[in-house]
Amino acid sequence: MRYFYSPLFIWVLLSIFCVKAQQYPYKKSQTTSRLKQHVTFLAADKLEGRLVGSKGEEQASIYIAKQYKKSAVTPATGTHNYLQTFSFKRLTYASNTSLSYSAILSNRKVNLSLPVGYTLYPLDFSGIGSVTAPLINVGYGITTETGDYDDYRNVGAVQGKIVSINADYPNRNMSKEFARYADLEARADSAIRRGAVGIIFYTQDSATQIPNYKQYFTYSSFHGRKNVPIVFSAQSNLSLGLVHEPYQIDVDTVTKVFEGHNVIGWLDNKAATTVVIGAHYDHLGYNELGGSTYISSVKNEALVHNGADDNASGTAALMELAKTLSKSSYKRNNYLFVAFSGEEEGLLGSNYLVNHLPVDKNTINYMINMDMVGRLDTSKHSFAINGTGTSPVWEKVLDSITIDGLKVKYSQSGSGSSDHASFYVNGIPVLHYFTGSHSDYHKPSDDEALINYDGMYSIVKHIYTLVGALDSRSKLSFTPTKEDTATKATFKVTLGIMPDYLYEGKGVKVDGATPGKPAANAGILKGDVIMQLGNISIDDMQTYMKALGKFNKGQTTKVKVLRADKELFLDVTF
Repeated sequence: MRYFYSPLFIWVLLSIFCVKAQQYPYKKSQTTSRLKQHVTFLAADKLEGRLVGSKGEEQASIYIAKQYKKSAVTPATGTHNYLQTFSFKRLTYASNTSLSYSAILSNRKVNLSLPVGYTLYPLDFSGIGSVTAPLINVGYGITTETGDYDDYRNVGAVQGKIVSINADYPNRNMSKEFARYADLEARADSAIRRGAVGIIFYTQDSATQIPNYKQYFTYSSFHGRKNVPIVFSAQSNLSLGLVHEPYQIDVDTVTKVFEGHNVIGWLDNKAATTVVIGAHYDHLGYNELGGSTYISSVKNEALVHNGADDNASGTAALMELAKTLSKSSYKRNNYLFVAFSGEEEGLLGSNYLVNHLPVDKNTINYMINMDMVGRLDTSKHSFAINGTGTSPVWEKVLDSITIDGLKVKYSQSGSGSSDHASFYVNGIPVLHYFTGSHSDYHKPSDDEALINYDGMYSIVKHIYTLVGALDSRSKLSFTPTKEDTATKATFKVTLGIMPDYLYEGKGVKVDGATPGKPAANAGILKGDVIMQLGNISIDDMQTYMKALGKFNKGQTTKVKVLRADKELFLDVTF
């Protein structure tokens, strides 16, 4: 018996089972060549790390705008040559920030004033203010709870005085238990409890790790600061000062206004809805604001952080998708292509955009964010898509997409520390593509030579296929994800690990441990799986974060890790 199938029935079957309505139009070699060209430019030393508000950021924005123009993507409404300019504020230390004292040099009294800079600067936890008081040296400024070590034992009263503290360590082979008392902030707290009105740290050992000088910092960094001025001085000869005459510490700040630039291209298909495709293009510059995970053996060494994976990779994918979608048959949505700036400083660009959109916010269908898509692991051949819980449609459609044998790990949460979060909190369905963490994250070593361009090609094809699969659908409905109603974990401590976000087993797998942080100090290694903190079992990242919220700085506990199928119990001090 022969059956007759109508053309309509065949079309329905194809629409259900075939999401590849249109093959990716460019060959792999063509695409990877363009991706490499983009990443090579953006991650070059001459762009100096693309810090928002810098000359390097400006150069990058001009390059992205040129690529949009080549792709026949027009400037969005409200932009100038594709650029949407936003202002933001940073704090910097005022010129009157200084350390002043009198000393005898060449047999005569001189008044010395050390200005703020690389040889004299406030530490991150310093308070703001001016204090004039006698100086007292308290050695290393370390006191243990048991009292078996106490630098204050024979120094006299500290109340109402400025304390000078040697930031070095009395014993480089000190125990992990003792090490927590040697933390600079712990030493400062000890001095403040004794009535110190100001603190000067200095060092006589070049190997001692002192936080680097930061020229600028954000308002949010002022949370948790002390109520006394605290400075580091590269001058180790403070003893030359006249003990009977007071020292003066001044710490003051001023606000400076900077400009950042979103780069926005518009593909107008005369549709009722608009899809936003975005990636941030800024990075850390020379680590002027902090955020680097690199620990240098050279004090205040200025190393450019090129951010090839974070996020020249996502920006390159954005430009490639702009080129491809401008020539595609996917016309039932308009497209807004956005290269965000200021992501590293707190989602500045995306927050600004959602409040200054060139289209009606209610017409936005969904948003796709690409952040760190350049390091697809060739052995795992897997990547993560976050935000799949923000619309009931996401996982249904994503499950139907198969690209180059890639395995995908879903995370439902729509929040996070990347630009999709700005859209999620405004009720817009979002996805975040992410190929995983690595040991070069936020380090000068995140360079172009390490990018997996074949992997990027697969990611671009996956997104292109997803956009095509959704082209015939109506506007996606939004659903809030679980963290909106769940109690959010707050914590005062960190282990200092880089989690493997693609790990699917029980526990949290360590992809790297930062030297000098609690995990590394405890002996936790890359590849270990954290199964328990104290008496709290760790099932996943959520329980790990909640567990951290139970501990305080200086506390010691047991951590159970799985290493090569063997359980180990290690002592960790936060």
